Amino acid sequence: MSVEKVEVLLKDKNLAFFATISKDGSPHVVPVWVDFKDGYIIVNTTTSRAKYKNVKRDPRVTISIVDRNDPYNAAMIKGRVVEEVKGEEAEEHIDAMAKKYLGLDRFPFRVDGEERVMLKIMPEKVVLIP
Repeated sequence: MSVEKVEVLLKDKNLAFFATISKDGSPHVVPVWVDFKDGYIIVNTTTSRAKYKNVKRDPRVTISIVDRNDPYNAAMIKGRVVEEVKGEEAEEHIDAMAKKYLGLDRFPFRVDGEERVMLKIMPEKVVLIP
């Protein structure tokens, strides 16, 4: 599998598993929707989530992604959060993710008062599996 195939995995409707480092040093791993744009992996979350708090403290992350149609087509990507984007752009992005993953024009799970944020991740190491 080539590096270009990793980009295909990220752009397709595959769930990824997002690992951050908790305050006590233990791993925190959650399933997430992912996007890939301009060389960055993008994860959209809210500022109240543990993953956001973890990357504020330590920007190192690992993403594992598996092809939903072929579990033997997978990748592990280590990188770090290098930028965060809040506001209207983050709101529009979560709607785009809802379109990609759910086929809906608007993200249906918004909670009043939550602030959305796009985490831009710069890949540093890609391991192709198998």
